[in-house]
Amino acid sequence: MPHHESISLAPGTRKALEDIQALRERLGHTSLGLYHCLAVLLDHFPAMVAELVGDLAVKDRLKDIQERLRRGDIGAPVNPEELIQEVCQWAAAQGKRKASERDLAAIVLQKAGWTSVTPVTSAGPGSTGPSKAPRPTPMLNTFARDLCREAREGRLPPVVGREAVLQAVVGTLCRRIKRNVALVGPAGVGKTAIVEGLAQRIVRGEVPPVLRDARVMALSLTGLMSGVNYGEFFQRVEGLLKEAAQEGIILFIDEAHVLMEVGILANLLKGPLSRGQMACIIATTEDEYRRFIQKDRALDRRFQPIRVDEPGEAELRLILEAHARDMATQRGLSVPSAVLDVIVDLSRRLLRHRYFPDKALDVLDQSVAAALLEGRSELDPATVRRTVTQMAGLPPDWEARLQSLEAELLRQTLIPEDDIRVLTSRLAGTMRGLDVRPHRPNGVILVLSPEGDDGGLAYGLAVNLFGASDRLIEVDLSLYLEEHQISQLLGSPPGYVGYEQELPLHRLLYAPTAVLLMKHVDRCHPVIRSVLAQALQDGYFTDAQGRRLFIGDAVVVLTAQLSQRRSYPVGFQRSEDAASMRATERLREVLEPPLVDQVDQVIVLEPPSRERVRQWLEATVLQTVARQYGAQEIELKWSPGVVDWLANRVGEVGWRVSDWERRIEDILSHLWKAWPGDSGDRSRGPIRIRIELEGDRIVARPERADPRVSPAKE
Repeated sequence: MPHHESISLAPGTRKALEDIQALRERLGHTSLGLYHCLAVLLDHFPAMVAELVGDLAVKDRLKDIQERLRRGDIGAPVNPEELIQEVCQWAAAQGKRKASERDLAAIVLQKAGWTSVTPVTSAGPGSTGPSKAPRPTPMLNTFARDLCREAREGRLPPVVGREAVLQAVVGTLCRRIKRNVALVGPAGVGKTAIVEGLAQRIVRGEVPPVLRDARVMALSLTGLMSGVNYGEFFQRVEGLLKEAAQEGIILFIDEAHVLMEVGILANLLKGPLSRGQMACIIATTEDEYRRFIQKDRALDRRFQPIRVDEPGEAELRLILEAHARDMATQRGLSVPSAVLDVIVDLSRRLLRHRYFPDKALDVLDQSVAAALLEGRSELDPATVRRTVTQMAGLPPDWEARLQSLEAELLRQTLIPEDDIRVLTSRLAGTMRGLDVRPHRPNGVILVLSPEGDDGGLAYGLAVNLFGASDRLIEVDLSLYLEEHQISQLLGSPPGYVGYEQELPLHRLLYAPTAVLLMKHVDRCHPVIRSVLAQALQDGYFTDAQGRRLFIGDAVVVLTAQLSQRRSYPVGFQRSEDAASMRATERLREVLEPPLVDQVDQVIVLEPPSRERVRQWLEATVLQTVARQYGAQEIELKWSPGVVDWLANRVGEVGWRVSDWERRIEDILSHLWKAWPGDSGDRSRGPIRIRIELEGDRIVARPERADPRVSPAKE
């Protein structure tokens, strides 16, 4: 085979090339690929490869490549004649007469992106020999991923669309100075995917010559920051940036605010960035960019911010189709076009606190996994619906629960019937993503009552709509009487006691579909109410660590102590009469207008009828207590007289479920204290106890003769 005129191949090099071709033939492959070359080098010369590359698990990498070859993946195509020509050119540049195995390894490893040597790939007329080899990059090899190498090996997902953003990134990197990019946008819009798309373009040669041989190195913050003290961490960052400050390296720092917050990275970056020695891409959110980049003017002017938004409808569809094709190839499961429409629709309606394309791709991935688990070869809309429902934190039967919600709230709460009808009508739309401002909560309900309680509304919504009482997040705002107590609501600033303490609102991070009950909103400091009003408007709280606690999928119930004679919807008024206007005006005297403006419905609790109180007691408190005793195989039955006796005491106990539970427990504890002796014998089945009224005393009697029990009185 032809090669460089004055250079011959050493015997070991010729033997290695023959072994590469023999491996191809043995595997039955028609074309030669990069993986054939790498497999032979890793097998024959492991020590030499490890020396050239640096930190490399040779055995693991060899096993991985051999597995890829067995699956028919040969890697990037390799022309044998061109490979020999490049090896000989490289050897000549080193002043050699023969091309050794090491020269072959240098070229092959460079093609794979595993080494920093830069051989001349084509020496035509007028060629002056090889370019200067860049400095070794052991720190980058250890603490960063080479995205170009992963692109050559086919390990990066397809990147579709985003042409305008990619062009802006490439254009910035081609500048002589200020060639640093800040990708700014919400989490999930595809900032990392854009950098992966850049690496794929570089590998395909679809970039200007100045970027043709560049390596895109994605910094691993976890590895960089783990297991070291401050001084060692400083040395790591300093050494890594020195390696990155050379031609041919593009450093990518995702979640850059993590290092900026430490303070080291910002100071060490300014020097190389200001001198134009370094090409850097960072990805961060708008809030984090303002907090950590913009406030440092010297650092801010070194970056070119490029806004990354959610893809448009057409672009999102192309992205999903590309990933669906990938799923079909890698998982053997087809994804019909109609299913992609369902994914987009449900993601938009039920995962409102997340962004496209990430949420749609996440739904696709999890739905495919669920279909494979069920042993199916095609993804169907039903599987997607179940997946999205689970991801949204909703019970599987949430739509049926929504249909029956009005009847359940009438039975289990003390809210007036008309108000329940208005509330459930609103939730029927907002829970399905049909509200005009989808980023806001599904409903903001203000309940006014003499005691400042909610009449069981929040608990009823949590149980009947979201399926569990633990979906109720309760915050008593009457505890926040001073301005500084905002730290007890959102957390302490860094460096203060309680900075890492989890607070009730943090439950929104892992349960955004919940009922947020904020009691006594009229008693807290005005600054607290101002923060609350802003959160209701924006759809999220921001805690002391800068995390967003989304409430767009929640129902917010506020309570205040205020006497009125009727209820008035504020956001969607049923009437415009004078009484409604007077109620709204009086409400604004107690609460600030910005907070009142965020309320969708005002409910005034009026004294309910005795029958309504009986119904409520039986459906909530007494049922809960009976269930607790039933777990101990004691069946309680409440006589109508006892229920009436309890209903007559609603004025002294109030309407809070917890207060009533304590009252019932007090009554029963007197009975059990006088109980003469349960033998603990359960062989005859559960003990059935009837709670009755005898005069003005409550007594407990066995439903029928039972030697294990005898009557007791309060």
